[in-house]
This record gives sequence, structure tokens and C-alpha cells, in this order.
Amino acid sequence: MRFVAILFALFILSHLFSSAHSLGDSIGENQILKDDDTLVSESGIFVLGFFYGNTTKKTRYLGLWYNFSTDVIVWVANRENPITKSFASLQLKENGNLDILQSQTSEMVNTTGQVDIVWSSDSSNIVGNTKSMNQTVAKLSDSGNLIVTNGGRQIWQSFDYPTDTYLPDNQKFFRFGPWNGAWFNGLNGMISTQRMYRYVDNETTTFYEYDDVAKDTYIRFTIFPNISISRMIWKVKEPYWVSDNGNIEEEDESDCGLYSKCGTNGICKSQVSNQCDCFHGFQPKSSNSRVSEDTLGCQREGKINCSDENVFLEINNLKIPDTTNSTIDKNMSLAECGVACKDNCSCVAYAPLYLIGFSPRGCIMWYGDLIDTISWNQGGQSLYLRSTNSRISNDDSKESNKKTTIIVAVSVGVFIILLSVGISLWIKTRSQRGISTSHNQNLKWKDEVSLFSITVISSATNNFSSDNKIGQGGFGSVYKGTMEDGMDVAVKRLSKCSGEGLDEFMNEVVVIAKLQHKNLVRLLGCCMEGDEKILVFEFMKNNSLDNIIFGENRHMLDWPKRVEIIKGITKGLLYLHQDSRIKVIHRDLKAANILLDDDMNPKITDFGTARLFDAGQMEGNTGRIIGTYGYMSPEYASRGNFSIKSDVFSFGVLLLEIISGKKNRVFYKHDSKFNLLEEAWIQYNDQKTIMLLDKCLISSSSISEVVRFIKIGLLCVQDLAIDRPTMYDVLMFMLINDTAIVQEPKRPIFCNGGKLKSSFGVLNSTFNDVTLTRIEGR
Repeated sequence: MRFVAILFALFILSHLFSSAHSLGDSIGENQILKDDDTLVSESGIFVLGFFYGNTTKKTRYLGLWYNFSTDVIVWVANRENPITKSFASLQLKENGNLDILQSQTSEMVNTTGQVDIVWSSDSSNIVGNTKSMNQTVAKLSDSGNLIVTNGGRQIWQSFDYPTDTYLPDNQKFFRFGPWNGAWFNGLNGMISTQRMYRYVDNETTTFYEYDDVAKDTYIRFTIFPNISISRMIWKVKEPYWVSDNGNIEEEDESDCGLYSKCGTNGICKSQVSNQCDCFHGFQPKSSNSRVSEDTLGCQREGKINCSDENVFLEINNLKIPDTTNSTIDKNMSLAECGVACKDNCSCVAYAPLYLIGFSPRGCIMWYGDLIDTISWNQGGQSLYLRSTNSRISNDDSKESNKKTTIIVAVSVGVFIILLSVGISLWIKTRSQRGISTSHNQNLKWKDEVSLFSITVISSATNNFSSDNKIGQGGFGSVYKGTMEDGMDVAVKRLSKCSGEGLDEFMNEVVVIAKLQHKNLVRLLGCCMEGDEKILVFEFMKNNSLDNIIFGENRHMLDWPKRVEIIKGITKGLLYLHQDSRIKVIHRDLKAANILLDDDMNPKITDFGTARLFDAGQMEGNTGRIIGTYGYMSPEYASRGNFSIKSDVFSFGVLLLEIISGKKNRVFYKHDSKFNLLEEAWIQYNDQKTIMLLDKCLISSSSISEVVRFIKIGLLCVQDLAIDRPTMYDVLMFMLINDTAIVQEPKRPIFCNGGKLKSSFGVLNSTFNDVTLTRIEGR
């Protein structure tokens, strides 16, 4: 079904409850519901009555609201024609119509000029000549549906005239995906939610419903102008609306949730910041070879030749494509489905229809382009995609393996020689530039880092398959790999055209080789053969912090867990600044460079731009400003000065982002919105600090702790470096010792007219939230 969302937003500030009294749950023929009366459903959940549209009390509406939450209107009858006169009533006429009447006097008589009909249900034509005398009734059901019946036959219902909900139209904004027997394939969050789901599809009817397992809870969906959906939950013991754990929020144009975000034959990778990519064996249609810059999508690199023995690649954890161009067989096994698709040259992919008991059954086969596919970290379904690559015979495979063994033996020897020469040249170059080697630590890096051949890395990543790609940046790509012993690794492959060169590569190797801390990502080894520069890290199952706190899965991290993440990042930074064998300034601390392990423990990564300090060194200076706008301290962004206080500033921004779930964007001058630092400062000064808290954290947080943490964040982002605390101060006297008095912060830097204002003056750059690789040429 095709959908479009329409919005009806009434800002309800006041209701007419002063003298309201209930007439029960129904009214009969020719009965009147006056403007101070209400109908209440039998269970007492919903109320029908009149309410004011604003504080001036000049307009009124007839609507439905929750009896326990009077400020949430769930349905409005006369939204386009408000009541403007002094008196109003709802009357059920004998012809079956529900009419809203208004008058300047309290006498609601049907006299021309005295009474106006503001709204009518227009249900009289449904009653017609079959009207049963004195049997027309309007009743408010427990489901929130206002129903008019005649002789027990329904003739009108408010559910046919919804407000903040989906209505049929010709444009798709979001696709749930097919029902697979356990959940809707496009709603990955349904896998873990605690609700009872039921989907019925038979010869007579099709419907879907769910019930809450928990008692005394109520759920509502609201649609916003940006076509996003919010699912809110009300618990009797916690009497306020909060974001539900399965919420679908803030879907903007960059999100995978939008229909066909990446065009035909494209995959939107939610685990890689909603990046677009092509299916294996496909390439971008556009000339710029970037799927993310257009919606043209991808096309197959070569035509399918059915005379070849085409293979089918299994792609896991997907929201499978739109089934418009597909056929379905409910009775086929998955094996039979694969044979049928292989025998049909027009079939491009197949997948199981049902996962009853999580056992695949049934068959979906696609023909033509694959549309609206999403890749997730976990959950979802498997898709089997036809590939044009012919399988290699066993004899060819054996011969190939022999050649590979010989090549590997030779390559490893050459690799070690070349790498040693490269390191010597790099150290020499660094020394000529006057860069400290920190007590000759660089010379011992080989003792602590394993060397991998390109053959081993290529095998682990399936020849750097796009299906294995889990990250992308200015440096190149990150792939998930599986080594021969079964260990999962993350492979960072520097692009040949990357702005990062041998300096940054070796910088990361040398720095991480000397660092060992549970809150730092562990480097397992490296590879440098020919043009290849590759780093191998321990694999982090839950990807980066920004994918969660800024995404639809941010409910996965409640307040206590976020506190632990904040403390973990603090300990990692403190180790870099004070407790490690070498003092390290990270220079690019941000949410994207915080990875989360299986238990959601934070680990700092990406040391390509880090700088080493001697024991007594307090500050450094550079003409090459490397980092990410929005996280840079003012002294570093304006003059190139950096120190441990530069990392403290970045930490303060990150802390406020973790609390609020908002990015610290720096806006252009035509945008009047505040950035995060300014918003935090304003809320703090207005004593409304708690308003900064992400809605999904309300039920799990401590107000006093939230306020304290925001105050710490504001202390860390103060304009002058000397005013900022050290990470030792943050950990010992602020986070761990929650009884210590935290001093008052000074006003942080703001943006004004596209320029960053600080104590150093106005920076003439226009900032946004992209990552810099450099400002001056290297």
C-alpha cells in the first residue's frame, strides 16, 4: 500500500473542564452533548468533548483525548472549522448525522440565523430508507473510535477520518517490508520488543495487530512534518509520555528509512552512517561513481549469461527489497526456491518468505531491479543474489592455491625488507622535521605489532568485498574480516587517493603499538605491500558510538549505560594524557571515533592525527589543522595551538552529544538554529538544563546527575584552555566523587553569522559538521 503522512498539530494549552460532567459512553437519537459535557469510554481511557485551541480561548474544537493525559489530542472533528461563538454542542440527529452546532446564546434551537452547523458527519445518506426507529446511537469505544450505529449496523466511524496518521496516496515514504512470520522485515526493532504480534492473511481477511505484554501501559504514534514517526509510551506508575524502546524517530533525508534512499540496486548501510553502496557485481549509474550523491542507483556490471553456471551470493541482515517485482510461493522450501530462481534467467535474487520459528520456508523471487534494501548490523533476513562470476573448477582451484603459496612465501620476505626500509626513511624524515621520537620508542614498534601479508588480509575480507565493508571515511574504507583461526578483525585500508599518507599511517602504527588500555582499540597488526597501507584492529561488534546515539537505536543505551561510556572515555583520555608511557594528544576525539565492544564498553580509535609529547612538553603548534569542525578547540582552530586541553574541549562536546542525542552542528548564517553548545548554555542559564536530555533517557535518568554532567560538559568547552579542567579533574573530582562541588562554567564559544566567535576574535571560516583531512597542503 502506498502512503503519505499528513500532519495536524494543535497546540493545546487549555481545556474546558471546569464544569464538565460525563454523559456515559454514548448518546442517543436527538440527544445533545453540550460544550461542558463529555463522553467517556467504558474503560475510562478515552474522552470526547470540546476543548480550546489556544490560551486566548477564542476557538474551540470537538476532539478525543486520553483521560489520563488531557493535553494529547488523538482525533479532531472540526479541525478546519473551529467554533468561534459562545456556545456549542454535538447533536445526533434522527437522520443519522452527527452535527456540531454553535450559537451566541445558550438556546441551541434550530432556527436560521441563530444556530450554525460547524461540522457534520454526513452519515444520513448511509441510513437511507433502512432507518430503524429510535435505534441510532453514537458510542465512544475503548479503542478511541467514535461509532454511529443504526439498529446495530455501523453507519459511521471516526477511524475513517484520522488526523496524525497515514493516508493512502501515490508516493512511498516508508516501507514496512513483508511479514516473515515473526516480524515485518522492514522493522528490525520488532525482533527484540516485548509485544505480542499477530498477522492474519487468509481467504476472507487480512489484518495485523499487537498487544502490550506489560500491564497498565498505553502507546500512541505521532507523525511530524518531516515525515517521521514517534512511538510514545505511558505507564500508570510513571505518569508522563516517554519515547518507546521501539521508537522510529527523526527520519530525515539522510536516513535509510526513506523509501528507495539509494535508488535501484543500491543498499543503504545503516551501520555505516546510512551510506549508500551497490550490490556485489553492480556499479553506480552516475558518472561520478558515488551512489550517495544521487538517487539513480546502480546497474549490473555485466549481463547475465544463463549458459554460465551463475552462483548466488548470500547477503545477511537485510531489509529485503520491495516485493512489487516479485513472485511468491508459500509452499516451496528454500532449496527448491534456489533451484527455481537459477533455472529462470530473469530471476535476479531469491529469499525465504517465512521465518516461522526462525526456520526459512516459502519463496520470494525478484525480477528486474532491486529497490529499497537496507543493511543492518544484526537481525533482518538473508537474500541470495545472482552473481555473474562463474565457479572455478577443483583442478583450477588446486593449481591456484599452489601459485598462491609460492607468491606468499616470496611476498612476505620482500614485504619485511620494504617495510624496514620504509620505517627507516620515515623515522629519518620525522627527525629532520624536528619531531620527537619520544625516547626512541619508534624503533621498537616491530616488537609489538604483527605483520600481515596482503594475501592473508585479502582472504580474510573476501577480497575486500563490498558486503564486508563496515565503514568509510576520507582515509579509505574499513572492512570486517575473519582470520584463519576464526577471529573477527576490522581492516582499515587506506585509499590510494587518500589525503593520509605514510606519515599518518606510521603515526597510527607507532602510537597504538605503545598503548595498552581497555578503553583504547587494540592494534593487531599492519600490512604495507606495494601501494597498500592497511591496519588490522580488534573487531568491535557494536560499531561506533555515533551510529547509536544519533540513530533510531539510541534507546539501546539507557542513562546508566551512557554514564559508564562517559567514564570509560574519560579513563581512556586520562591514560593518553597522563598514565601511558608516552603522552598522546588525540586531536580528533568525536563520537565516530568511539567504538563499542560486545558489552557496549567504549574504546577510543583513529590515532592517525595524534601527536606525541615529551614528558615535560605542555603545548604544540602546527600549521596543518587536522580534525573535525564542531569538536575543535578555539585555540587550535584559530592558531594551530594544541595541548591536552584541546582533547578536553572535544570531550566536552562529546559529553553533551551523548546526553542530548544531538550533534554539535555549526550552522551557516542563513540558518537561525542554535548549535548544541549554545543550546546547552541557554538551557543552563534559564535553569532548564534537564530540557537538553534526550527524550529516550527520561525514564532511566537521575535529574541531579544529568544536570551535573551537563555542567561538566560546559566546563570542558570553555573558551580559554586555562579555564578547562584536566581529564584527571573530570574523572576524580566530578564524575566519581558526585558530592564534590562543581564550579560554575563560563560562556562557551558560539557561532554568529557563519563565523566562530571566541576570545581570539572571529574565525573567518564557515564551519559545518564535516571531517577535515587538512587545511594546508602537505
